[in-house]
Amino acid sequence: MTDADLLEEAARDFEQNADRKRAQTILSLYKGEYLSDFEAHWAAAKRLKYAEIYRRALSFVSSLS
Repeated sequence: MTDADLLEEAARDFEQNADRKRAQTILSLYKGEYLSDFEAHWAAAKRLKYAEIYRRALSFVSSLS
């Protein structure tokens, strides 16, 4: 299983039951822009998707403080 697969699985878990632990899992898995030096439409779409997943988890954790 790749890091991208783990991030997508964590995002599905978070969508079903948002809590701090699931959000923290996403935050720990996200390592920055996905294939940042690779210019292809499919990679750009995944880059945006993963950044949005990260943003939602970060926003959730921030709202708990």
